[in-house]
Amino acid sequence: MPLRRQSPNGRSIYYLQHPRSMRLSAIGELIDQGAIREAAFDVPALWGVSDADYVSAAANQKDADDRVNRLKKRDEFFESIEPYISKLSIQGVIRSFNSVIAQIGKDSPTKSAAQQIIRRLCLYILSLGRRNSLIPLTSRCGAPGKERTVVRPTGRPKQNTQGKNYVMTESDKEKCAIAMQLCDAGKSLSEAFAIANTAYWSDASTDEQGRVTHKLWDVSSRPTLDQFTYWGRRASANVKLKTFGDFHREAPTRRGGSSADKAHAVGVLMELDSTSADVYLTSVESRNRTLPPMHRYVVKCPVTKAVLGFHLDWEAPSPRIALRAVLSAAEDKKALCERFGVECGVDQWPGILASSYLVDNGEFKASEITDAEKEFGFAIEYTRAYSGESKPNVESQHKSDHLRLDHKLSGTTRGRQKKRGEETPASRALINYWEFMQLALKHYLRWNDELVPDCAPVAMIAAGLSPTRINVFKWFRDTHQIKQKHVDLEHLRFFTLPSWPAVLKEDGIHLLSQDRKSILSFVRYYSAKLWDDDRFQKIRARRRSLRIDIRIDSSNIEQIYVPLSEGMCIVPNVTAIDQERTMCGLADLIESTRSWNEKRHQSRQLKEQAEASDVLERHQIESDARREKRAESAKGSKGPGRSQRDRTSLAERAREESAKVIAQSKASVSRALSKKEATTIESPGDEKLVDAPTPEAAIVSRFLLDMRQKRSL
Repeated sequence: MPLRRQSPNGRSIYYLQHPRSMRLSAIGELIDQGAIREAAFDVPALWGVSDADYVSAAANQKDADDRVNRLKKRDEFFESIEPYISKLSIQGVIRSFNSVIAQIGKDSPTKSAAQQIIRRLCLYILSLGRRNSLIPLTSRCGAPGKERTVVRPTGRPKQNTQGKNYVMTESDKEKCAIAMQLCDAGKSLSEAFAIANTAYWSDASTDEQGRVTHKLWDVSSRPTLDQFTYWGRRASANVKLKTFGDFHREAPTRRGGSSADKAHAVGVLMELDSTSADVYLTSVESRNRTLPPMHRYVVKCPVTKAVLGFHLDWEAPSPRIALRAVLSAAEDKKALCERFGVECGVDQWPGILASSYLVDNGEFKASEITDAEKEFGFAIEYTRAYSGESKPNVESQHKSDHLRLDHKLSGTTRGRQKKRGEETPASRALINYWEFMQLALKHYLRWNDELVPDCAPVAMIAAGLSPTRINVFKWFRDTHQIKQKHVDLEHLRFFTLPSWPAVLKEDGIHLLSQDRKSILSFVRYYSAKLWDDDRFQKIRARRRSLRIDIRIDSSNIEQIYVPLSEGMCIVPNVTAIDQERTMCGLADLIESTRSWNEKRHQSRQLKEQAEASDVLERHQIESDARREKRAESAKGSKGPGRSQRDRTSLAERAREESAKVIAQSKASVSRALSKKEATTIESPGDEKLVDAPTPEAAIVSRFLLDMRQKRSL
C-alpha cells in the first residue's frame, strides 16, 4: 500500500495512491534496485479509540458536539464503501481493485463522487479495516462556523384542533401509554382519558368537608382525546413490556442434536453466558467485612469443551463487562495467573477471538456490542428467548463451577435463598477476592486438563498427544483447522474496559464513588502525559477540579486508562501502597473507604470531647493565674526591679518553677481525695462563696465568672 506522498515544499498530497498487488519476489527486486523503499508508518492513536472515549475527551460541550458530528460523517463514509468491502476481504479488494473502481464509477452519479469514494476506500485499506480512519479531521482546518438558525418547525405536523395546540413531550406520551392500559382492565377509552386527566393534568384540592377534588388544567395545557388515543396506543406496547414483561412465552422445544453442530471448526462459534458466583467473600483488610457474590462470565468452546476465558466482577451485568469476557478469551492467561500466584506456562492456556459468539437476549443487545462487532469483525448470534437449551455447553459449565468450586466454600448460598431459622451465608464467609481468584484459576486449569478422548481426532491420539480439552484445542490451532480474528489486544482492551467516574485535580486523578459524592482513598494516579492535556493545563491555571470518566479494570487498581486528545493513555497509581493493598480490587477499595469514613464519623465524638476538655482546662489555668496576679497586685508587690533580679540562669529558674507546679498539683490531688470540704468558687472580690453541688457545675460557673471578669477588664 503506497503511503501518502509529499509535494516539493514538504506538504502532504491530499489524495492517496491506489493499492497494488505484486509478487513478493518482484517487490524484493524493486527494493534491491532502489526503485521503491520501505517506509515506517506510525498508526494514529485516534484509530484505536472507541466512540464514547473520543467524545468524552472533548475540552468543552461545543467540542463534544463537533466530535459527534464527525462520528456521524465517519458512519456516512463507511456506508458509502460498505457495498464494495462487505463480500471481500482487504486482500481480495486489493487483488480486484480495478474491477472495484469500475463498479464505483458505474454506481456514482458524478466523477467527483466516485473519486471521493475511491479515496475513502484507499484510506480504509491503509488502516487495515479500521473505521476511525474515516473520521474527517475538520478540527485542524478553518475556523468554527456559526450555528444555522431553524426557519421552519421540525417534527410531526400539528393536528387540526381549535385554539392553541398542546405540544406532547416524551413524558406525556409515556403517561398516555400507561393510562391506556386501563382499557385492557375493562375501562372505556373515555374513562381512561378522564382518569389520566385527573392523575396527571389537574390540581388537587381539599374542600371543607375533607373531600379531594381535581380541577383540570386548561385545554391548551393538556393533551386532547385524539392525542391521548394516538400516543397511548403507539407507545403502549413498550410500556406494557417494560411494566409487566413478556407473558407470551413460547413452549420450549427440543430439536435434538448439540450446539457443537453449529460449529464446523474451532473458532467458528463460542458460547458466552453469565451467572452468579453463589459465594460471599471477605475484604482483604478484615475477615469480618463481607462482600456480596460476584458475577461470572464464561466463554466455552463447543467443539473441544475447553473454557477459553472467564471474568469475575462485582458490577451488574452490562455490555462493557460482557466484552471483558471476550477479551479474556482472546488473550493468553499466563500474565493473569502470575498476578495471582498461580503457576501457568506460556501457551498453557491460550486465547482466541472467535468469528461469532452465541449469547442470550440480555446485556448483549446494546449499542456497545454493535460497535464492537463493527470494530473487530466478530459477530453476535442470539438464542431464542427463554431457551437456555440453545447453549447447553456453557449452561452445564455453570453447574460444574457451582458444584466443584462455589458450593464447597464457606459462605456459599448454594444457589437459593436463606430459609427461616438458617444462618446467613454472609456470616460464614471466610476467603477474600485474592484467594477466590486463585481457586478459580486452578479450577479452570484442572478442567482444561481433563481427558476427553471423544473430542480428540484420531491423528492426534496416533501422534501420542494426551487428549485433554486444551490439547485438543491447540492441536486444531497448530494444524490450521481453526477460524479466528486477528486483532490488536491492546486496542481490544481499551475498547472493553468499563468507565468509572473520577475527578481531575492539580495533583492527578482521584477515583470517585459510584454516586459521585466522595473520593476513594488510598489511590492517586498521575503521569507526565497528563501535563500536555489541555484540560489539565486549565485546571492548574484556574486551581479547580474537573469531573471526567476513565477506564479501569475492576480487578486491578494499579493503573487506569484515560482518554486524551491523541488516544488512550495508561496512568499508573503513584500512591505508595503495600503488597496487601495491590491484592484489593475496586469493590474492596470502595468498601475500605466506606468503612474508614464510618470510623472517622464515630471518632468525632471523642475528638470533640477532647477539644471541649482542653478549652475548659485552659480557662481553669488562666483563671488561677489571674487570681494569683490579682492577689499580688492587692498586696502592692510589683515584683523585683531589674537591678534586684536574681542572677541565676534561666534553666535554674525553670526548674524551680516546675518544682512549684508539681508541689501545687500534688496538694490539689490530696485535697480532692480527702473529700472533706465542699467545693466552692471565689467571686472576683472575694466577698462571697458559692457552693457547687457537682464538679461539672463548678467548672461551668468558674468559666462564666472568668468571662465576666474579662468583660469588666
